[in-house]
Amino acid sequence: KYLLGVTRPEKSEELSRSKRMEQEYSELERTLQVNPGPTSELVRCIKTEVKRYRPDEDFFCEARTQQRMERILRGYLHRHSTEFLPGMVHLLGPLVYVYHGNEADAYHCFYELMNRLGGGLT
Repeated sequence: KYLLGVTRPEKSEELSRSKRMEQEYSELERTLQVNPGPTSELVRCIKTEVKRYRPDEDFFCEARTQQRMERILRGYLHRHSTEFLPGMVHLLGPLVYVYHGNEADAYHCFYELMNRLGGGLT
């Protein structure tokens, strides 16, 4: 999180920033419940790519993990109006693994990683 600039090493700011990030992600999830965002075709593509990712790892075969990855990707695509690229799943996977207990952290790290890459995924 520190390397991507999602959090800072100052302990005094860490808790408030972490709460703010959780609130932002919760808002995004609520928005997606009201307005699902991506089309059914896009959702199907995301699900397909997520299921293909690391089939040899039990963690990534769990329905809960796949749903987390799908939510994070849908949220990112909804908020940024960008096209889905299969490589996004490969960038997100390690973040979901590391932050498996905190979906908001995984989302914000993915967001920062994508910002730093810019258009370099194509």
